[in-house]
Amino acid sequence: MALPRASFLRAFLFASLFTVDRPLAMAQFDQVHLGVPGSSLEAIDFPTPLIGYATGKDGALYKTTDGGTDWIPLNTGSGAYLFGAGFLNEDTGFVSGGGAAVLRTMDGGDTWAALTLPFTECVYQVRPITASRVYAAGWGGYFFRSTDGGDNWTSISIDPNWQGWVFGMRFRDALNGVVAQTDGRIYRTIDGGSTWTPSTTATSNNLRGISMPDTATGLAVGFFGTAQKSTDGGATWNTINTGYPGDSYYGVHFTDADNGVICGGFYAGNWQGVIMRTANGGSSWSRIHSGGPVLNGITINDGNIFAVGTDEVIIMDALNTNISTMDHGASWTVRPSVAHQQVVVEPPLPISSHPWTLEVLDARGALVHATRTSDRNTTIDVSDWCNGIYSVRLLMNDAVLARRFVVAH
Repeated sequence: MALPRASFLRAFLFASLFTVDRPLAMAQFDQVHLGVPGSSLEAIDFPTPLIGYATGKDGALYKTTDGGTDWIPLNTGSGAYLFGAGFLNEDTGFVSGGGAAVLRTMDGGDTWAALTLPFTECVYQVRPITASRVYAAGWGGYFFRSTDGGDNWTSISIDPNWQGWVFGMRFRDALNGVVAQTDGRIYRTIDGGSTWTPSTTATSNNLRGISMPDTATGLAVGFFGTAQKSTDGGATWNTINTGYPGDSYYGVHFTDADNGVICGGFYAGNWQGVIMRTANGGSSWSRIHSGGPVLNGITINDGNIFAVGTDEVIIMDALNTNISTMDHGASWTVRPSVAHQQVVVEPPLPISSHPWTLEVLDARGALVHATRTSDRNTTIDVSDWCNGIYSVRLLMNDAVLARRFVVAH
């Protein structure tokens, strides 16, 4: 059964929420609380643009099948605090957490099997690499590897001389991966976790999240506003400045070497949530969300940002644009032109033989542009438009598709 309508989530857009000329300024956001106040969500993962999972405290697990609009609770049969989530596809995935809990589903979350690891402590991260190869890591600096889909596991100490907790883990493929630990330590492997090499970092602060968008680039974040970047595949890491040393960052996700987001919290009489965004690899950052519950995990799915946190919250865009339906499945784009003073709208293929209607609304919901055409795409001149967030509505047959963009001259 789906959650009440008040709990429905409409994701806010990232890839489509681009800036014309200048970085994105502070946006207006709201939150949807899925479960029990005082509880928490820790991780979120989308194996497909439509299918996603969020995990948290006391065995909390939610699933979406429509790209984040609706979320339903799932029952794993475990009350463990679930810190990790990793899915190979829409059917096969793993969640992990306290008491060495690692659970596997092979039917899209309908049923779950508890797996046995040679361990008794918390497993913070779990990542399926292929149908047979699965990696996990956690308390005490231990790494776990399965080569039979999770039925059996081998335990490997990342560093026999260091027992730090592994909070973040990313693998580019079956061989090459990195882990982020306490005391600013990052280790990398090139043989699927059999051996680990310590990286050179520029911090001793605890690291909580790590992202490797390509073979060269890495971003790691942690306490006290810590952000570290690698440009040599994770061998060496240097500090990058987000501009907010009072923040503590818990999650990071980069789609490529330039574009990424980080989330966490800051203290201002009480702890509040924050999301930061960069479009130039971390050289500069925009604070696009500030306030509400602390945020523990973040991801970008099909151009949408999702952040999860305390009070079982998922962040959403609260701008009143009068758009009744958000599209998550159809492939279509809204992008700046080369001149950066124009917006190009490309509707999904195949295009109907009938004309389609394009409407643009400002942040107040007022119609500022309308076009009816049968062309493959249409270009809008925004050179004399006011700065702000605009919404694109694409009307094709009975469908209403939506995207957003930002004008900042």
